[in-house]
Amino acid sequence: MGRIIKRYVLWNNKGGVGKSTLSFHLGSLYAETHPNEKVIILDLCPQANSTMMYLGGGTKGENNLINLQQQTNPRTLVGFISHQLTQIGATQITPVNASQFLHQASQYNPQIPDNVFLIPGDGNLEIVLSPMAYYANPQAMYNTWRNVLLWARDLCDLVAQQLDGEIVIFIDTNPSFALYTQQAIVAADSIIVPFNADDSSRTGVGALFGLIYGLNVPHPVYQNYTFAQLAKNANLPLPQIHQFVGNRFTQFSGTARAFAGLATEIQGTAWNAYNIDPTKFTSRTSSITSASDFTSNYCVDLRDFNSAGVVATNYGIPLSKLASGHYYIYGTRTQVNPDQVSACNTALNNVVKVL
Repeated sequence: MGRIIKRYVLWNNKGGVGKSTLSFHLGSLYAETHPNEKVIILDLCPQANSTMMYLGGGTKGENNLINLQQQTNPRTLVGFISHQLTQIGATQITPVNASQFLHQASQYNPQIPDNVFLIPGDGNLEIVLSPMAYYANPQAMYNTWRNVLLWARDLCDLVAQQLDGEIVIFIDTNPSFALYTQQAIVAADSIIVPFNADDSSRTGVGALFGLIYGLNVPHPVYQNYTFAQLAKNANLPLPQIHQFVGNRFTQFSGTARAFAGLATEIQGTAWNAYNIDPTKFTSRTSSITSASDFTSNYCVDLRDFNSAGVVATNYGIPLSKLASGHYYIYGTRTQVNPDQVSACNTALNNVVKVL
């Protein structure tokens, strides 16, 4: 039986910051550099982009996912949720075979290390959101909010029993703070926060603290309905912030100086939150007494991956295995040069080192 030693969720309350791309690259690289550990990827985003990357990328990954979704009992996250929904109020509990939802990624995509296992995302997650929300309503007759919030964590515990040795989990998310995102938060012990250097990311990072940990000044009316208060009432521990990843390989196209300026503002928002309550952050061995100490310990900057990143995700190839040369993406010839790949791998290794 495996033992889960780390649980990371990648989340920011903003889309387009690279959560799925980072889930793919970090999970693959961590598995490659820690061959004696098992890596589980849990995809809690209904777009299932990281799932499709792990399953082969592009149309291959999409078709592999469709095959898993369309089985009578879907072999995806939604299959597990569907089972859990049938158990609410049941007089006799039916055990679930968790192994049907766990897939060795290399069986679909030989570019992925053999120690990577995937719990696939599923677009039907949006459909099952409605019944989940009904039973998660704290005022509903079944009052199962805590149980429903723990489903993702429960699934991780169940599939860990199918593996041997030490296990690390990476959880991909949707930018919204929907119920399935809250399940992802509760399933993790640590949060990795990707961000772009733009004002939307700055406000997203600020919102993250309020959504997860609650408002600094409680509201007299809706405070009791916040996720933070409900989690406190249900005695659910919340994960700590582990790392901020300034991500230039998504949409940022401005100058390096502009990127650095906005990144500094975002890091300042996080530093202020640390000053208010450092217990919301994972511990470090060094003393944190200044903004520069905080940045060096909690913030990592990724360079722009350009064409290398596009090719890697489209082909489902981890950057550590991406060869330089020409690739075709839906008929368009794309060039990947070796210096770019080398620089990308150096940047990703800097992130993996702090996990």
